[in-house]
Amino acid sequence: MVIRETLNRTDPFEARVATALALEKMGPLLPQALVAPVVDFLVAREALGDRNASVRKAMLNAGIAIVDLHGGEAVTSLMKTFEEYLGRSGPSSETADFIKEAVVIVSNFTRIAYIADLISFSAGWLVTSTPKTLGSRRSLIASSMRSTRRPSLSSLQ
Repeated sequence: MVIRETLNRTDPFEARVATALALEKMGPLLPQALVAPVVDFLVAREALGDRNASVRKAMLNAGIAIVDLHGGEAVTSLMKTFEEYLGRSGPSSETADFIKEAVVIVSNFTRIAYIADLISFSAGWLVTSTPKTLGSRRSLIASSMRSTRRPSLSSLQ
């Protein structure tokens, strides 16, 4: 169904980018009880698959920031969300591809955050190896990973 009034309207993607930036900045203040619902918003509600590349990048950064801070404590519920999404069958679409790529990245951060909690170590070193591992098919993922780089292992010693 097409609504005539919306045909010539520009996409208000800036509001969605602002939402992602707010989620990212609120990460340290986010109560543990809200971590799983926020990740559900990013994955199941398809915020990671937005039609606008700037929104996708900002949502991915928000997801990484939240998982980096809270992933170790919420690993069970987060991994369940990721595995359910990746295990879904259905028609392939560009949105689904964007989300799957982002879920692979965020789920890797969740695993590393969990391990980091166990050994009290920063998970940032993963950022340098993840683009090579994934093959970096899309520039969105590659540029997002570059913008979230953290210190390498050698700089922490």
